[in-house]
Amino acid sequence: MLGTDHLDEDDLVRFLGLAEGVLTQYSHLLDALNVFPVADSDTGKNVVRTVKAAHSRGSAAAPGEVIAAVRDALFAHASGNSGVILSEALSGALDVWTEVTTDGGGLAAMLRSSADAAHAAVGSPVEGTMITVLAAAADSLDQWDPTGLNPGLGRARDAAHRAVLSTPDQLAVLAEAGVVDSGGLAAALVLDALLTSMGEGSEVRPPTWSAAESEAVGSDFELPIREQIGPRYEVLCTVLAEADSVERLADRWTEVGESLAVAGRAEVWRVHLHTDRVDLAIELAREHGTVEDLAVTDLFSQMRGHLHDAAGFPTATLLDLTEPNRP
Repeated sequence: MLGTDHLDEDDLVRFLGLAEGVLTQYSHLLDALNVFPVADSDTGKNVVRTVKAAHSRGSAAAPGEVIAAVRDALFAHASGNSGVILSEALSGALDVWTEVTTDGGGLAAMLRSSADAAHAAVGSPVEGTMITVLAAAADSLDQWDPTGLNPGLGRARDAAHRAVLSTPDQLAVLAEAGVVDSGGLAAALVLDALLTSMGEGSEVRPPTWSAAESEAVGSDFELPIREQIGPRYEVLCTVLAEADSVERLADRWTEVGESLAVAGRAEVWRVHLHTDRVDLAIELAREHGTVEDLAVTDLFSQMRGHLHDAAGFPTATLLDLTEPNRP
């Protein structure tokens, strides 16, 4: 519930707590719907891990330091392709968070900043994904005359869920599997949480007509295991470098893999890639900055059994190094 005439740090922490809760509630469904870019059944786990870290760090931060702490956590703990893109989307919202007013002023700018940041994070943007859903939410307020924060958020939230329902029409692999995009649905659920956080309630409820509430994809929905087509390995790491160095790294990484996603600010960047040339990808990263929190996962092995341990981490992870530049 808003305590001032602008969004503030308390509002941010409340929002992140609700977002963590609703993403956790729908985590199994998000995992089951996950077919793009790889059907590795981890979208739910990745977005929960990303938002949980941001909520935890924001809750513990001192007054005046919450936004910076949340941004740092987003970039330090962004997990997987969807987590990296979502972290950049949330960071884009943070850029103008305190400029949003209770009458809805600044809301359109915040959603546009979020959508643009997510789009910029993706090496090769594809329609029918999280970036499409975020763009639809922002587009819905382009011609909107602010009449209050909740009406604007409701309009954007509904636009996001409608966009989710349209993702199979935009991406053939979704239509073939008979599902909506899992990352797009995660983004819509985050907007559900944002709308709820502006009121007094504590239960996030997606629209009854949304994909989240569809009987066809209920809580026990399971997608048949699919054969992996494309690069075998996922590389995820943090790179400490200037923005221009990371831009050059992104250019080089597109030459050796796909599903590139980059999130960060200043000198801390989270980078994600699917590739068959792991050694070269890591070598290139180290040429452009200091590498930390490096993890390499065998997507083929992960997909064959939807393999994750009790904590939700892929059991197919071949390399998980937490020390910078450790050989």
